[in-house]
Amino acid sequence: MKKNSLRKQIQDLLNKSLMGFMITLLAISGILPYFSQSPAYAAESFTINDTDSYGSTTNGIIYQFDGTQPSSTPKASLTVTGELAGKILNGLAVDKNNGVFYVNNGQNLYTINPDGSSQLVTTLTSAAANAAISADGTKYLYNYGADGKYYIGSYDLNTKEQTSAEIKGSYSNAGSASWGGDLLVDNEGYIWVSRALSGGVTDLLQIDPNTYTVLKEVEITSDEPIEFGARGLSFLPSGQILMVAGNTNPTLYLLDKDTVKASYLGAITGPIISDLASGVTPSFNPSPDSPILESEKTSSIAEKADGNTDAERPEVGDTLSYVIQARNTIENSPITNLSIKDSIPDGLEYISGSLKLDGQAVTDAGGDDGGQVSDRDIIGQFGDVTDTEWHKVEFQVKVQTGQAGNTIQNTATVSGDNIDSQEPSNTVEVVENPNPEIPDACAAPVALINGSFDEPEGPGTYDNSVAGGGYYYADTVPGWKTTDVNRTPKGIIQIMDPARPSTIPSNTPNKDNLTSRYAELNADTNSMLYQELQTVPGQTIYWRLNHRGYNGVDTMSVNIGPVTADPFNTTPEIKRISTGTTWETYTGTYTVPAGQTMTRFGFKAISTSTGALAFGNYLDDVFLGTEPCVVAEKTVSPEGDVFTGDELTYEVNVKNNGGDIAADAVFEDAIPEGTEYVPGSMKLVSGSDTVSLTDADDDDAGVFDDKVRVELGDVQNTTNAPDGITVQFKVKALSSHAGETVANKANIQYQNLLVNEAKSTESNEVTTNILESPEFPDTCAAPVSLINGSFEEGPDYGSYNGNFGFREAEVPGWLTTDDARGEKLIEIWDYQRNYPANTVRTYPKPPDGNRYAELNAYEAGMLYQDVETTPGQTLYWRLSHMGRLGVDTMQLRIGAATDSPYEATAQEQMTDGNKAWGTYTGTYKVPAGQTVTRFGFEAISSAGGNIAAGNFLDDIFLGTEPCVVAEKSVAPEGEVNTGDELTYEVTTKNNGGDVAADAVFEDAIPEGTEYVPGSMKLVSGSDTVSLTDADDDDAGVFDGNKVRVELGDVQNTTNAPDGITVQFKVKALSSHAGETVANKANIQYQNLLSNEEETTESNEVETPIGYKDPVTESDKSFSIAEKANGNTDAEHAEVGDTLTYKIQTRNTIEDSLIQNLSISDTIPEGLEYVAGTLKVDGDAVTDVEDEDKGQAVNGDILGAFG
Repeated sequence: MKKNSLRKQIQDLLNKSLMGFMITLLAISGILPYFSQSPAYAAESFTINDTDSYGSTTNGIIYQFDGTQPSSTPKASLTVTGELAGKILNGLAVDKNNGVFYVNNGQNLYTINPDGSSQLVTTLTSAAANAAISADGTKYLYNYGADGKYYIGSYDLNTKEQTSAEIKGSYSNAGSASWGGDLLVDNEGYIWVSRALSGGVTDLLQIDPNTYTVLKEVEITSDEPIEFGARGLSFLPSGQILMVAGNTNPTLYLLDKDTVKASYLGAITGPIISDLASGVTPSFNPSPDSPILESEKTSSIAEKADGNTDAERPEVGDTLSYVIQARNTIENSPITNLSIKDSIPDGLEYISGSLKLDGQAVTDAGGDDGGQVSDRDIIGQFGDVTDTEWHKVEFQVKVQTGQAGNTIQNTATVSGDNIDSQEPSNTVEVVENPNPEIPDACAAPVALINGSFDEPEGPGTYDNSVAGGGYYYADTVPGWKTTDVNRTPKGIIQIMDPARPSTIPSNTPNKDNLTSRYAELNADTNSMLYQELQTVPGQTIYWRLNHRGYNGVDTMSVNIGPVTADPFNTTPEIKRISTGTTWETYTGTYTVPAGQTMTRFGFKAISTSTGALAFGNYLDDVFLGTEPCVVAEKTVSPEGDVFTGDELTYEVNVKNNGGDIAADAVFEDAIPEGTEYVPGSMKLVSGSDTVSLTDADDDDAGVFDDKVRVELGDVQNTTNAPDGITVQFKVKALSSHAGETVANKANIQYQNLLVNEAKSTESNEVTTNILESPEFPDTCAAPVSLINGSFEEGPDYGSYNGNFGFREAEVPGWLTTDDARGEKLIEIWDYQRNYPANTVRTYPKPPDGNRYAELNAYEAGMLYQDVETTPGQTLYWRLSHMGRLGVDTMQLRIGAATDSPYEATAQEQMTDGNKAWGTYTGTYKVPAGQTVTRFGFEAISSAGGNIAAGNFLDDIFLGTEPCVVAEKSVAPEGEVNTGDELTYEVTTKNNGGDVAADAVFEDAIPEGTEYVPGSMKLVSGSDTVSLTDADDDDAGVFDGNKVRVELGDVQNTTNAPDGITVQFKVKALSSHAGETVANKANIQYQNLLSNEEETTESNEVETPIGYKDPVTESDKSFSIAEKANGNTDAEHAEVGDTLTYKIQTRNTIEDSLIQNLSISDTIPEGLEYVAGTLKVDGDAVTDVEDEDKGQAVNGDILGAFG
């Protein structure tokens, strides 16, 4: 039919309400529908059963075809009534459980009853071109296309739920085939869909109902072309398929169930049969071509073992990778349940977790991932394989000890339900390493543990009524294992102990030879006592043991070899030894074979003098391992540069990183040039014990004789002594070597018992630069002091929990690492405010103030401050500590401020109970280059076991000594007059670090002044206090000679920037007019850091005492001293009379001064001076100009008063 004709017919039908039908058919099969009156078939009554096949037409008729004797003639027909009358019936399916049909028209799904009536069920996701009921009878399945893809739709007959899934997988003509055939379901639930391909080819696709993946593609063949391909398919009870094809007057065929070849049945007159269906679900598995399996097995070297060098050939210890792969070489011919299995041969050990299937890692345990490792079997399950890709099992194995020179053949099995099994094989030739790398004893130490059976402590852990309490469960004896499991699956080890005589048979001879604990080889039955140790291939293992018989000569074997599942029977015998009733020592060596990373060291009883293997063969002092390997690590503190005069602490940690002890070890260290030994500084640290050593050659381990020499004894390996042994000593840097570098290293000598040789090793070298000691920084010029050392500063209550929980920013000065609650917190207790309530006052009051800190708030953090310092200065520290629930211990750290507070050097530990505060002091010299110093505390232990509860701290100081300076001033300044008052003011400041404790101010009243009573005052901050002169309760006193004021503790200027000021007044005395008054004060205080009393003076102030301005008063008078003879007038002068002149003057202003006062007079005419009559202030003076105060020269009279 031509396309243009087809389009015309479609256009002609647009007005006949059949557009939906036409579009549906065009979408399904691309053919023009044909309408004709269907002939009625009523040979039998119409029924719906699970045997016959049914065909739906394009005009509302359903035909019933005999299922057992199929032909082209229907046995009955049914005319559908109701809404579907005369309509296209597509997507026919038989619901045999409910005796109805399901059909599709457009997207609507209907049911049709045996009487022809129909009911609408639902609207589907898409029009159902082909359909069938699922094998379990619960779903209506159909296929449809959308957007170039094809889907299986599903409608659940019970839940009414609709789903759809895309058809996946590989199949031919995916985009060009017509999917308008039909859909079948077999008894395994597989979905079969027929398609019309190009060239008149029709095929069947098998689809997995769970994954909707195409599993198989089968072509429907025929001797004659099948017009329009398959329109309908239905299963027959015989397993064959009834197929309808063609257009109008359709043709029917039978399809062979195995070959799917079509055989013509005949034609039927009538309309198109659009679908076939039946209630039959047979087994259906057509296989035109059987699958053909291809498989192979390969191996490769995945990793070379340490020391192995042959990159091309496997060696013992190498890791091999096996790949077993299989594939089906025939398309469209699935392999059912493909499985690959491999049994790991002897000589190879599976590497747990290495199994992969198709490149994906799977678990070793059986599960849903398809992989499994069971004992030595490797299993990979791939299910049904529909492609022709390689499917792989990959895993890794390790070549075991003893396989050098062997050929290992490995055969796998590949199988499936519908294929013949194959056995791909692979051969590996293991070569011997001609030059194995011998591991260094330090790099790979080996040492058996508890070789003297000292652990555990007795009595035995099994049953003390047996063997005198010498039986121990094997898992309680460190290191040791046993095959003696007769009494208990846990195993029994028998240990005899001279300290517990009941553990030793009473009839044992030569008991004096039994001085320490030892094991009896067999506790109950003939078994193996052994240990298993990690080893490195190629290394030489030394063994040593003591053996004796119980009651005569006993014989045992030493067995060493790889770890196997059967220690008793498979561990190789290395040596057989026989001993009587006295201990004998035996030794030997064993070279670990290539690939052997675990080695068993065991013992078996061969015979005993009693004939009973369970009695005898005593063992002690057992060793198996490598040689000793002594390493010495030297450090110096402080690191880097030091000043001349500084002390260096050398610390050398000696460890034995090998196996056996380093016997009779001796430490020696020459004092380096440029330093001198600090006498008495030698210490020996072993574990938790620190022992001070004398310098003399006496009974202790140390001696100094130009070098430090310490006998270390036997140095155990790090399994038994993980911290080793440490030697400490000090030297002082000499000024003679300033500018030079001091280098030093130590030497350790010891005995290697395994090879009976003396050995020695050197430590690393440490260097120190000696710098010229700087001019010691003045305490006042470089003061240091941490702040808030008594935790009194900051808010009254913490904001974290309302009282004692303070956020870090709320506590001035202090930092913490305690951030357990997500932020940094500091815990402060307050005695005055009673928090924590009802707890804080059960302890002694804090030593300073009312508050103190609990070291850790919520975790074992560190509380610290960082202060600026000057290299070379000495810092003093002081603190008070107390336990909380009992005895607590904390540690002080001082050092450089680094990213980690815990890097500060530990200085001292403090331990105190909870009944009283303990006070601790110390000093710290700031190293060269350290300009910021950290001062911190960390909890070490607490009585309650909770390191975050306990360790109270208060009265903390770190800094320099106090530096008291006193500045004195006087007002008014300059000269004063006698009688004036002077105000002296002395300000006392502490420019240092620590307090100036119990300071006392004293100032003697200077000569030339007198104290003004009641003038004493004390000024501190904004407070001014008047002090009485009396010796009473206030701070001041005047004792008639000096002012004395108790200043108390003078804080540094960080806390008291204005210091403390004392004021008092004096009056200038006229007796000292013309003089200068000088004065300075004195302050005495206690230096708590040096525990010394110190004194400082203020500056001196001077005040000149001057005079007031004088005011003179003068008077001149005469009197008749003598009347001349004859003169009688006593009241008046007469010629010849002698007159006395008196000239006087005075200063009328007290405390004033007339300088160079003189009185002069000239004798007037008419008068004549009487020689020798001159007096000055009543004293006769000469008339001549000499040293006295008067003179009368040429009528001029002069009196000089100064």
